[in-house]
Amino acid sequence: MATRSRTDEEFTEYARRYLPLSLEEEDTLIRRVVAGEEGTLELLLKHNAAKVLQFALEAYYGVNRRGNPSIWSRYAHGVLPLDDCIMLAAEAFIHAARTFDPNRYSPVAKARVRFRSWANFIIRRELANALKRAAKKRDDPMDDTVLPPQSGADPEVEVARLLFWERVDELLSPEDAANLREFLNKQPAKTAGKVRSAGLEAIKRLKEKMPEHELRHYAKMLC
Repeated sequence: MATRSRTDEEFTEYARRYLPLSLEEEDTLIRRVVAGEEGTLELLLKHNAAKVLQFALEAYYGVNRRGNPSIWSRYAHGVLPLDDCIMLAAEAFIHAARTFDPNRYSPVAKARVRFRSWANFIIRRELANALKRAAKKRDDPMDDTVLPPQSGADPEVEVARLLFWERVDELLSPEDAANLREFLNKQPAKTAGKVRSAGLEAIKRLKEKMPEHELRHYAKMLC
């Protein structure tokens, strides 16, 4: 049995002791961080320890929390040590907090950018770039097509994409949200059977719950 590192144990303990914040709590805390209030950045990181671990584990093992291949699955196994993945994710989170503008408005998403969307974008980008550099160092060039789009795409577009999925999670059941992800992550024209049926049903429910103008906007963005 592998021995757990101090870094892994430290963040696991934070994740147990500090529960994830609600959107309202997170908005209040990030504003205190931006204002420079002492101790708030460390507190924000502790409340997001589970997020840091989640991204680090996905980058290291290549499997997401649903048991499906992660966006880094092709190059995940052993490219970077787990401790490095955790520290990179933590450093990216801190960078996200220090560069976040609470009043930032996304003209693409036509909504105020949430901190968690910005943090997810920064963490994914930094982990993707780190994996790419590590793969090149060991003479295993990483094909850019397997990198998450966040590594080089327009930040406004990628943040808007994250906002869309946050809205999906708010409006749909976990099962419908998962079905929609699976359907859209594949080529809809080539999907068949249960995946296509479940995906179309999820879209139908989303149309019933999301305002028409908002749905049209996101559809244009994703297509």
